[in-house]
Amino acid sequence: MDALSLTELLSTVRAAIESVFLGPCWVVAEISEGRVGPKGHYYMELVEKQADSRSILAKARANIWSSRYRPISEKFLAATGEPIRPGMKILLLVTVEFHEVYGFALNVLDVDPAYTLGELALARKRVIERLTKEGLIERNRRLTLPVAGYRIAVVSSSAAAGYGDFKHHLETNPWQYRFECTLFPALVQGDSAAESIARAFAAAGVHAGNFDYVVLLRGGGSQIDMACFDDYGVAVAIANCPLPVITGIGHERDESVADMVAALHMKTPTAVADYLVGELREFEDRLVAAWQRLAALSSIALKHAAERLDSVNSALARSAAGALTRNSSQIDQLALRAETAAKSQIERAEARLAQLEQALRLLSPESVLRRGYSIVRRNGRSVRQYSDVSLGDELNIRLYDGMLTAIVEGIEQNGGA
Repeated sequence: MDALSLTELLSTVRAAIESVFLGPCWVVAEISEGRVGPKGHYYMELVEKQADSRSILAKARANIWSSRYRPISEKFLAATGEPIRPGMKILLLVTVEFHEVYGFALNVLDVDPAYTLGELALARKRVIERLTKEGLIERNRRLTLPVAGYRIAVVSSSAAAGYGDFKHHLETNPWQYRFECTLFPALVQGDSAAESIARAFAAAGVHAGNFDYVVLLRGGGSQIDMACFDDYGVAVAIANCPLPVITGIGHERDESVADMVAALHMKTPTAVADYLVGELREFEDRLVAAWQRLAALSSIALKHAAERLDSVNSALARSAAGALTRNSSQIDQLALRAETAAKSQIERAEARLAQLEQALRLLSPESVLRRGYSIVRRNGRSVRQYSDVSLGDELNIRLYDGMLTAIVEGIEQNGGA
């Protein structure tokens, strides 16, 4: 049985690879790991992942030797604003190398930054198309903006300069308006930024009743560094937020996808602060103007009411004077009739009183005695009938001009009894 030594086998592999790859070639890959060695070489691990998945389809080592690393990294940084780092998808010019001891590796001769930027633009375009198809582009914009909103939920990094500028701008506004800001911390750069921002929006949405706005802040950065704001997950989180979202992520290029789906977007965090302060200032101006209009209208209404009252008073005075003039003669006649009637009543009463007095005089005891009658008393009591006395009783008899004393010696009832 013929057998190859390991050296023979690997030499054969090396020869086969060299026969296929006669010169450099361009390859697309994602940097999964990368570090600068002590001698200035940059060591990478490149991977290819399955679309929309974390599954790795291929993996290889790659090296940028120190003599090439500095010019390549400077060119890449100048074009993209970012250094070469893990997480980036890049286009590399490589030679394929195989060594019997060190194994398979790619020797990087150049990197094309335009590809990385193009990949970002293409990914952004796909996200916009997907959001449009799902009807999410306009969702947050359709929310009603609050009047004089001052309760702010902030999605940002606590260490971000933009967040500090935002707070300082609000706290030092010249009209001394007071804002309530609550930070929902999130990473705003790096591989985990998009997922972190989406989680922060979800947390803010749970407490939506406590806030008027959600603001997304970052203090600027390179195009690659701002790629998280073109992420589909971040855009969905903004679109579905129950509160109006304002973005202020400090970029100078075209608006990000986050800007597109937000209710409002500003260039910088301080611009967001200026907007919030300006809204309160405009509300105060409208309120003052409304009070002034109300005061003016009230003054006019009071003046008109006073004029109408004076007019009514004058009309009443004239009407009363006319009524008094028209009825004065009638009043005099009524007074005269009342006086005449009163006098007639008094005269009739006086005549009647005279008649009663005359009758009383005729019926008085003295008048009766004068006419020949007498009053008989027994023991001080008047004798009205024969049964009031007995034989032998002493009677007192009063006459008109004197008194008699008599003893009863006989009693006779009318009719002979």
